[in-house]
Formats: sequence, C-alpha cells, structure tokens
Amino acid sequence: MEDKIFIAIIAASSALLGSLIPTVMNYLNGREQRNFEIKKDLHNKQKEVYLDIMLSLQDMVNHQTDNSKFFNLQNSVIKASLYGDDKVAQVFYNYYDDLVKSNQSGRQPLTQQENQTYQSDILNSIRKSMGLDSLEEFHIVGFHPTT
Repeated sequence: MEDKIFIAIIAASSALLGSLIPTVMNYLNGREQRNFEIKKDLHNKQKEVYLDIMLSLQDMVNHQTDNSKFFNLQNSVIKASLYGDDKVAQVFYNYYDDLVKSNQSGRQPLTQQENQTYQSDILNSIRKSMGLDSLEEFHIVGFHPTT
C-alpha cells in the first residue's frame, strides 16, 4: 500500500514538474522578448531624435538670424533629454545652455572653435551611442548664399 502511495506521489510530482517547466520557460522567454522590443523601440526613437538634433543644428547655423530655427533647436534639446543616451543629452544641453547664455547674459558669443568643439562632441556622442566609431574632425558648415 505504501508503495502505491509513493508511486502516486512520484507520478503526481513528475506531472506537476513537467507542466511547470514549460510555463516558467515561456514566462522567461516572454519577458526577454518584451525587453528586447522595448530596447529596439528606444533605439529607433533615438535614431529619429539624433537625426533631428543634427538637422536642427544645421538649420540654425544656416539661418542664424531666424529665431524660429532656434526654437526648433529647443525642441530638439527636449527630445534629446527624454530619449537620448546620457552623454548625448548632456553634451547637447551644455551647448544649448552656452548658446543661450552667450546671447542673453552679455557674455561674448561662442567662438568658432567653441561651436566646432561642441558640434564635434555632439556628433561623436551620438555615434558612440549608436555603436559607431568617432570622427576625428567634424563641424557643421553654414550655407549662406548671396541673392
């Protein structure tokens, strides 16, 4: 009689374990898949934001007297702060902050070298965030046609 109870307990335990293992594995795989999808979506959003950063910088450099271009840059700062990686968000914000300070507090405007350094740091932090190598030299070239 004890043997039959022991065999029944072993059979029940085996059945329980047999159903529990796939359930746990499905849960872990599902969680892993969700994390992958979240990271993939964030990476795609970052690519959009990073492109927006560079295009708004180019637009601002091309149209330095048009305040609406600076407002677009402000929007890019917010997007970078929300979605960008820490380094990109910080470098871009520092540049933006120095631009504002140089135009409002009587501070001397940023020099060409300061602008180029910031622009290079922004681009290289973006490239690093995306897993790319840094560029040795980069700055945004303004286009100001004469009409």
